[in-house]
Amino acid sequence: MGVIVQQKQKRKIIGRFTGILLLVIIIGGFFLMNRFSAMTSSKGEYEENTICIVDRGATTEEIANQLKQANVIKYPLVFRLLTKMDGKEGQLKAGTYQFPAGLTLEQILQKVYEGNTAYVWITIPEGFKTKQIVELLDTKGLIDKEQFMQEVQEGQFKYSFLNERVPSEKRLEGFLFPDTYQVADGMTEHALIKMMLQRFEDVFVKEWDKRSDEIELSFNEAVILASIIEREAAVDQERPIIASVFYNRLQKNWRLQSCATVQYLFDKPKPRLLTKDTKIESPYNTYLHQGLPPGPISNPGEASLKAVLSPADTDYMFFVAQADGTHHFSKKYSEHLDNKQ
Repeated sequence: MGVIVQQKQKRKIIGRFTGILLLVIIIGGFFLMNRFSAMTSSKGEYEENTICIVDRGATTEEIANQLKQANVIKYPLVFRLLTKMDGKEGQLKAGTYQFPAGLTLEQILQKVYEGNTAYVWITIPEGFKTKQIVELLDTKGLIDKEQFMQEVQEGQFKYSFLNERVPSEKRLEGFLFPDTYQVADGMTEHALIKMMLQRFEDVFVKEWDKRSDEIELSFNEAVILASIIEREAAVDQERPIIASVFYNRLQKNWRLQSCATVQYLFDKPKPRLLTKDTKIESPYNTYLHQGLPPGPISNPGEASLKAVLSPADTDYMFFVAQADGTHHFSKKYSEHLDNKQ
């Protein structure tokens, strides 16, 4: 009996060992296959010249997830294992990467390890209109103007804040977030626009979700107001105060009478508006029409967007600019006239 028991235990041990060995072979084969074969998205698609931004300070796990989200790799775990096996853990570099279709996982890893980025830095100033952004990018040789404007009007971008926007040259006005970007060599117009829209979502949409119940405006109205504040203010500290003035005027059904909305009617800002300019018929002219204009008049920066969410608590109804860009604020029209003098 003892011999029989020992034989059964031996067979059981051998069976377990065989199972473990088989599992190791399967995992090893899977790993090697994915190490040297082209990695595609989960849908079996791999866009030509896919762009992925690797954030500064990102861990290997975070980088693997970023590559997965960009459809550059299929299995983040395999990427992490390969990074560890090749001794590249903690040595991957941040930057904007362009991945041609058909790269193997090892080639993708090597590219990020070497910091093999192809990009230029470009700064989109706060308050620029879409047309100004187009001119700037064209001057730098980064876009084809016609292709860029076609993407502006009709490009498919999966952002909820664009759902109500109708095809036009003004469709993305207000949502092309002004910032300094790394633009990869050969980056498509679509990818460049998407990068700016994603930055807008990261900066504003999450904050809006936290504060929307406290704001009397809709999402689009908040962006419109922020775009006006951006063009009116020159000093960040004054943006919440200017926001309060516009909120106060809206609550009392007063016209906003914003010079910035009149300036929007011209291709280039005028050094000084004349009385006749404030009488130009346009739904964007807040001297003639009550409430907010039909759309944003610029692409606002973070400070103006936050000013809409957190306006100052004031009774001010007027403001007038001084030579240094700051403003005099007042509650009464008589005080406003004195300030203008």
